[in-house]
Amino acid sequence: MSEENADEILARAHAAVAALKEGYREQLVQDVETLRACLRELEAGVPDGEHPLQELFVTSHNVKGQAGTFGYDLITSISELLCEFLRAKPALSDDVVLIVRAHVDALSLLVDHDVEGSGGALGSEVVEKLKRLQEAA
Repeated sequence: MSEENADEILARAHAAVAALKEGYREQLVQDVETLRACLRELEAGVPDGEHPLQELFVTSHNVKGQAGTFGYDLITSISELLCEFLRAKPALSDDVVLIVRAHVDALSLLVDHDVEGSGGALGSEVVEKLKRLQEAA
């Protein structure tokens, strides 16, 4: 394979990923809206608290698995924290709702502002604060 062919193939691959990223961005916005809707259900005191928690888990798990592929590393990290927290199947309480809200609010802010990458020192600080919030529960 010549260097020209390799460069051409690489350019096409980058273009394909860029096109997929735009489609993923739309999916990410929808996923965060699902998380927000589930949070509203939890805050409203839905009698069947398991459904919103399960939906939160499934959606955060999907985001965790996909966001990093398209350069949303901080979103992946926060989704992973939420997923791990929900995997433990916590009993529904005010503290659980508060922790879920902190994660969903952080994800909402990042998606609303299309924040890519790890977020640097500020991103690390947000992740650490969310970890401490979970540990305190």
